[in-house]
Amino acid sequence: MLLALLGLGGAATAKETAPALIARCSKAYSTARSLDVSFSMSGKMGTTSGTFKCAGRKFAFVTGMASSWFNGRDMWTYNPRTNETSIITPDAEEIAQNNPFAVIMSMSQNFNAAYAKNQPTGSIVVVLLPKSAKSQIKKVLLTLDAKRCVPQKIVINDASGTTTVSVKRFAANTAVAASAFEYPKGKYPRVKVVDLR
Repeated sequence: MLLALLGLGGAATAKETAPALIARCSKAYSTARSLDVSFSMSGKMGTTSGTFKCAGRKFAFVTGMASSWFNGRDMWTYNPRTNETSIITPDAEEIAQNNPFAVIMSMSQNFNAAYAKNQPTGSIVVVLLPKSAKSQIKKVLLTLDAKRCVPQKIVINDASGTTTVSVKRFAANTAVAASAFEYPKGKYPRVKVVDLR
């Protein structure tokens, strides 16, 4: 059962090109009924850990630095530094900016792929370069588990610096309640809510 939940992409074959591998994995991730991920993340904002859950277009990204919940229409973003939560009806770019796993969901569509020169034992490292010159992301190094083709690490380089996401657990097609994608206002009773819709 565990292997069925995690084995989305299946092992890479010896003759499979990097674009073919990425297309297969991207399709598996984006068509999964749900994803449930725990991770650590470091970058210009510091280091934190958190969870990411998604089902279809809906997602919840929760960390100690900032958290976002998107129910398919509206998005709540909580900033603990200002003790405020903003509500917007986001466009596609705003959704992607608040979802660090959007990169792996749109790999095939938005990036050209090539295998990295150095391939650690048990892993596959793919270099992703954006197809659009207007992309805010300049380069992504994606490390996959060689047997299951699930992400182990994502290193994203953009104009503001480098963000590294290390995946601790990655499960697919698990049951995720619809309430997971709604802002848990009971958890933040003294937080100021700013409605920008």
